[in-house]
Amino acid sequence: MIAKKLDGIRFAADSKAKGEQIVKNFRNLVHSLPQDFATLGQEYEALQRVITEVNTTSSGGEG
Repeated sequence: MIAKKLDGIRFAADSKAKGEQIVKNFRNLVHSLPQDFATLGQEYEALQRVITEVNTTSSGGEG
């Protein structure tokens, strides 16, 4: 998504406005990363539980 925004910015004629838009877009990206990583961690843990359950079930309950 940020690549799309930056692609549109690169053709802007006003260097100051271009720089401000780049900073704004990267600030938004950096601000959203902690929540994105937290969500990703939760999804990873859920997948690990499912895999463990499937492995346990398919092996007849033997670890």
